[in-house]
Order: sequence, then C-alpha cells, then structure tokens
Amino acid sequence: MDATVVGLGTWAIGGAGWGGSDRNNDIAAIRAGIDAGINFIDTAPIYGFGLAEEIVGEALEGYRDQVILATKCGQRWNIGEGEFVYEDGDGNRILNCLSPEGIRFELDESLKRLK
Repeated sequence: MDATVVGLGTWAIGGAGWGGSDRNNDIAAIRAGIDAGINFIDTAPIYGFGLAEEIVGEALEGYRDQVILATKCGQRWNIGEGEFVYEDGDGNRILNCLSPEGIRFELDESLKRLK
C-alpha cells in the first residue's frame, strides 16, 4: 500500500494545550478522511499525553487494514528519565528520552492505546 500524498495529523486531537477536542467529532473526522481516500494517519503519544492515540485507535476499528499508521517516540511526560525540554502550562515536565528501554516502553504503551 502506498501512502496518500495528503495525510491526517492528529496533534489537535490531543485536546488541552493541543487544541479543542471532542471525541465523537474526532472519530468522525478521522473516518471521514479515510472515506475520502486518505490512508496515512500520523499521531504521537505526546499529543494529549496518549489521548490522540486512544482516539485514533478507536476511530480505526473496522478501518485498520485501510491505513498506514505512524506514531513517534522520544518525548516523555510519564517518567523521570531523560533530558528536560520544557514544562507545559499544567506543570507536566516534558523530557526527551531515546534509550532502548524507553523506546520499547513507549512502543508497548502506544500499541495498547492504538489497540
């Protein structure tokens, strides 16, 4: 499968500091994009501290074999390991962590959220 030239980014789906978000509208938008021919979806665990991945996972139920899904790793909020990058407006410390153990942990967590 080749990726479409236009993809769907999910940064704003994270809500909070990432933009407004309504779960049902987000799921409908993802599915509408797929129905319109988009087959590349980009997300990341840092978007809404996992929320965007959860919503993407829910939206892809019944569609998973129709898309190319990309996620990322490296920016962490849920551990103390890594190099400090910034603190968000809610007091969460964002760290860069690309250790082999950190990457494996993030992969496992992303797979759980994306189902």
